[in-house]
Amino acid sequence: MNQALEVRALLAEVPELKVSGATSDAQAEAAMRPVDMLNGSMLGLVRFSGLTPWEIHPDGDELLHVLEGAVEVTVLAEHETVTAPLRAGSVFVVPAGLWH
Repeated sequence: MNQALEVRALLAEVPELKVSGATSDAQAEAAMRPVDMLNGSMLGLVRFSGLTPWEIHPDGDELLHVLEGAVEVTVLAEHETVTAPLRAGSVFVVPAGLWH
């Protein structure tokens, strides 16, 4: 990418994924808007509501940046559970190899 991107404008084009127990991986991936790559990692946008399923990224950290609304992130660390409420403007790094 050799240009600035207006992230809020791109986000406005992303449909909201209403997460439920019936949400498929295909539906979740279809709701993701890839923006670019950075050091081998995908930069993407997603708009969702509901409880997301647990996931883990064994090969790299995950950076979460909340642009609108709020979300609560729970990370299962080795000796503790960390819960972080994130509001618009917040960033949070989930370390590689931890369920969240």
